[in-house]
Amino acid sequence: MDSNLLSAGIICEKGHTIVMKNRTVKIYKKRKLIAVGTQGLNNLFKLNLDHKQAYALLARSTSSNIAKLEDSKLWHYRLGHLGINNMKLIQDRVYGINMTDNEIAHSSICEHCLSGGQHAQPSTHNATRASDVLELIHTDICGPMNTKSAGGMRYFITFTDDKTRMTFGYFMRTKNEALEKFKIFKNLVENQQSGKRIKRLRSDNGGEYMSKSFRQLLNDHGIIHETTAPYHPEQNGVSERANRTIVERAKSMLHASKLGLEFWAEATATTIYLKNRSPTKAVEGMTPYEAWFGKKPILGHLKIFGCIAYAHIPKQKRKKLYRRVEILRFPFLGPFEFRLGHVGVPSSSSIFPELALARRRRVAASSNLTPGPRANDRGTTFGFQSLSVLGLYRNARRTLMSALFPTPLFVAGEIFLGLSLTIFAGSLIATLGDRVRTRRR
Repeated sequence: MDSNLLSAGIICEKGHTIVMKNRTVKIYKKRKLIAVGTQGLNNLFKLNLDHKQAYALLARSTSSNIAKLEDSKLWHYRLGHLGINNMKLIQDRVYGINMTDNEIAHSSICEHCLSGGQHAQPSTHNATRASDVLELIHTDICGPMNTKSAGGMRYFITFTDDKTRMTFGYFMRTKNEALEKFKIFKNLVENQQSGKRIKRLRSDNGGEYMSKSFRQLLNDHGIIHETTAPYHPEQNGVSERANRTIVERAKSMLHASKLGLEFWAEATATTIYLKNRSPTKAVEGMTPYEAWFGKKPILGHLKIFGCIAYAHIPKQKRKKLYRRVEILRFPFLGPFEFRLGHVGVPSSSSIFPELALARRRRVAASSNLTPGPRANDRGTTFGFQSLSVLGLYRNARRTLMSALFPTPLFVAGEIFLGLSLTIFAGSLIATLGDRVRTRRR
């Protein structure tokens, strides 16, 4: 029906007949029953909109394949809820259906079609852009990632300024850290943009944003919290698109560099760093960095993500006979963008995983980096100084064996030495066991 409330007078003017009896109402069209209703509250009659019984009566009272007009809604049911546009076309392509286009055009809305195939309308709302920096901040959380980062992170949260589209990212182990990251972000940006404060924050209805402590912080600082409607992420489209772009570019860099998935955080941080220094349609004629800081970014220092570099080891970090350079896979940007230099990890981290984290801290933000050839460096890890006595012994042994013997004999010597050590260890354990048993006796 086109209206929720029908007038009996209008129904009669259309040539229909109304019969009210025993608290029921029946509507006829040319002696054919088309609707049935029962009396309800306030003396109103409620029509039964499921017209299956009425259409069954109508179908029995008419014969098919005769040259007379038939009800369009009846054929709509017969044709399995065919759409109106196709119902207009079907009469010219089959036999046995007689309907006028006018009757089809004025057919009522089918609630069963809405129940089975209704779709959400695309969002056509054009949001108003912020007129000043920090007037509106978009935020969203991405994760959890299937693989933990080298630092044990599973999520990252982004904050994007609506005016400049400058994006800030922070990594988290759990979503509960969102409040602390927002505090850090708020202090940073309000310090960079002196005299300006965050006015509005737009996010989804996630529990990390709707918590009592988070809302209390916003209220204390007079920040308006704008939340999206449930199941409508497009209302927070700036953050959704930013996170999608960041993840896609990070995956591309990881794939190109052939680094492990545990470096997803470094790739993500680098992507955010580069995104802020790249053109965007949202900011005309400049990059987000320039719109935020008021000066053009300098990108002459950039190197390929994950390429080989040689880092100078300070004399305070090495002994007399230690080597002076270390091969790294670098650069990792992002959280370290305010440091002077690049950050890298040893290329031997896949061979000495227990040393990777320690070495990364030791060479972090080293400014003495020399780019090397873009090649697989897994074969160049020989000669690294280990941080343990066992590592020093292994390196010394390999150096001596490779100097005295060619490659085939070197391999055979390694195998022989390994077997000898195994046999010696076994015999030593057996001897100690015999001594213990003798003492017990």
